[in-house]
Amino acid sequence: MINQLKKRFDAICSELTSHQEQIYRKQEDARGEERKQIDFLIKHTAKMKQRLKELFAAEKHDLPSIMSHMKEFRMANNELSQMIKPWWRQQVESLGVMITVLVLLRIFIFGLYQVPTGSAEPNLLVGDAIFGNKMQYWFSDVQHGDLVIFPDPEFRYDENKFQRSWQRTIGFGILGLKNGPVSWVKRVIGKPGDVIEGRIEKGVTVVYRNGEKLNEPYVNPYPLIAMRRERGFFLPHSLLGSLLPSFLHRGYRGVKYAYDPSVSFNTQPYYDLTDGDILAHQDNPTIPLLYEPGTPCYDVEGTNVDVYGPFTVPENKYWVLGDSRKNSRDSRWWGFLDRELIDGKAAVIISSVDTEELSVFFQLLKNPYTFLTKRFRWNRLCRSVLLPTNLTDPNAPDPNWFYTIIARIIGAILLSVGLWVEFKGRHKRKYRL
Repeated sequence: MINQLKKRFDAICSELTSHQEQIYRKQEDARGEERKQIDFLIKHTAKMKQRLKELFAAEKHDLPSIMSHMKEFRMANNELSQMIKPWWRQQVESLGVMITVLVLLRIFIFGLYQVPTGSAEPNLLVGDAIFGNKMQYWFSDVQHGDLVIFPDPEFRYDENKFQRSWQRTIGFGILGLKNGPVSWVKRVIGKPGDVIEGRIEKGVTVVYRNGEKLNEPYVNPYPLIAMRRERGFFLPHSLLGSLLPSFLHRGYRGVKYAYDPSVSFNTQPYYDLTDGDILAHQDNPTIPLLYEPGTPCYDVEGTNVDVYGPFTVPENKYWVLGDSRKNSRDSRWWGFLDRELIDGKAAVIISSVDTEELSVFFQLLKNPYTFLTKRFRWNRLCRSVLLPTNLTDPNAPDPNWFYTIIARIIGAILLSVGLWVEFKGRHKRKYRL
């Protein structure tokens, strides 16, 4: 044991000797608190080095004292080594550690997802940033009514193994690496062994499970209004646009949003709508193009996708549907969802911004005032995602208020921890005995 400690001591001494010139150069350049800290560390390492030499030279070795002083000696050396590193290297190492931790958390513990479409309206809106609990199904089975998160099951992964791994774990395109699938959120209707059937009754779509008609209070009761939404900054054929990546190009995207016909365009509860964005009927431009809830959907061949079954859900498969059936591509289109594709359960809405931009920061840059007053949905901040009881009144009291408060408390704690870590990073701690 003593021999191992002596070897470790010699290695640290050699490291200090090799860095001696850099340490003294750093000492000369440092100012203020940083100068006081490095002066303290230099004196302390010299003191610990001398004391350890005496302890190792003693006839009877005091092992507890040696171990205690070695710990302080090692910590002081590590602090000095960190301080003499170039600024850029410190930032790269910190960024590398942060990315590694985030990737591991995203793969095994939780994921942060941006809702890309209105398929789960009005429970989840376009622009909701949601926390997905990946540990939920480690300890329990998927249940009826769960809002599960999974990658687009129709996505075609790259044939290259490295590209495919990148698409599955990281998922955003950069430096030749390709984008991964978009994450979808759907509600579990059928579990393995369930008998599922879709029918049209009195012109309205209904779902039967094991012979019983489902009461589905979560289904979107509002019609959908067709709109076009602008995204991006620069025209692709302009001089500046031709030099910039495609995600910054200005264009328009056709969308369908939940629309409450009982209130005006300018006071809609879910989205900031303007008359100029509304798409109208070709025959009558004064009438907005609406899609009524509960009416059937048809594929390109004219087949009614809301009529299906009865069939039994196979083992390790699930039948999932969007809450906004008129605006959802789900099991009616591509079949059963594999159990292995489920990433987790939607748990908390972290934040929510009414935008079709690739990043909420793009929306903020376009118009900060509108972003804060209209586009940022303050009433959805840290809101729990549980089964709603009143979808027709968006101003009704939150039935899950207790869970929402808990979510907001957790969010405040995480924000406080993040600010504290940032503060400690900017003001390096003084080494103490």
